Amino acid sequence: MKNFFKPTKVTWTVFSGLIVVNVSLPFFSNIFELYLLWTPLFLQIGWLWMLLISFGIDVIGGGGLFPSPNLLGWLAILFALLISLLVHYLIASVISKIWYMFKNKKANVANEAIS
Repeated sequence: MKNFFKPTKVTWTVFSGLIVVNVSLPFFSNIFELYLLWTPLFLQIGWLWMLLISFGIDVIGGGGLFPSPNLLGWLAILFALLISLLVHYLIASVISKIWYMFKNKKANVANEAIS
């Protein structure tokens, strides 16, 4: 478990791939008119806003059709994005651990066959 969060090439590759897929989903939703592809991005950022609004904390400054967030709103976005990056890195670490486990098992089987 000590080496679980150790960054490896596989971890960074999977992490980068997850980020690219996550960022590109809204662009594909506009191309293919599949607006449900915005859902992961909204869930990653919007959950903290909804939680703060439900407690009566004002995170939106001003009015209008697209109101901009105030300082607390921007801090909530930043915090939610950091949590999202942490979850993506955790997923990449699990995939990396599984990758190296199968790779080492295959190498051990090959070494036993040679012996």
